[in-house]
Amino acid sequence: MRSWAQHGEDLTIARLLGDDFNRGDLWYVNGGANCPHVDSLTKAFYDRGACGLNVEAVGFWWRKLVDQRPRDINIHCAIGEFPEKSRPIHVIAGTGLSTLVEGFDPGPYEDYYEDVEIRTLGELCATHHCPPDRWPAFMALDLEGWEGHALRGADLERHRFRVLCIESDKGYDWEPLLIEHDYRFVESDAANRYYLDGRAE
Repeated sequence: MRSWAQHGEDLTIARLLGDDFNRGDLWYVNGGANCPHVDSLTKAFYDRGACGLNVEAVGFWWRKLVDQRPRDINIHCAIGEFPEKSRPIHVIAGTGLSTLVEGFDPGPYEDYYEDVEIRTLGELCATHHCPPDRWPAFMALDLEGWEGHALRGADLERHRFRVLCIESDKGYDWEPLLIEHDYRFVESDAANRYYLDGRAE
């Protein structure tokens, strides 16, 4: 399988899925989905027949997802601990980066703000739940330091995945929440930490 992801996350997830990788019914949730092909964590799975829920806060990338991922459910919003009707998100032009974290340094790049609705993972996964003919394979979050807020708004008891891939290069003080809900840390790479559902082992 060719990797499309920035750090080979798709290959790592495929390996952690083991024999289940070859199932034809994989379902994923991808928070901070960004581009449907460049540095995409889900394209390799999509090309093999998987589908899922993409959540993207930046309008430009959301429209690309709608256009290029017809089998996926593509939602234009940010993810947080609590719902909000509108909140400015910081977009760093030309990088694919966007965040709700205040004081994020855009470096040498131009930046701007967009107003976006915030929804919780719990509500998103309940509204756009894994279909009965699909298997919840993995959830990935790439939110530039906002992962903890997103995880605190998730229903980790009701909506479970075999593998979690959570961006952690800005820290991972959210990890006890996953451990509390029986997810087991298994490995990390340059940007992410990976967990397996301990209840499925």
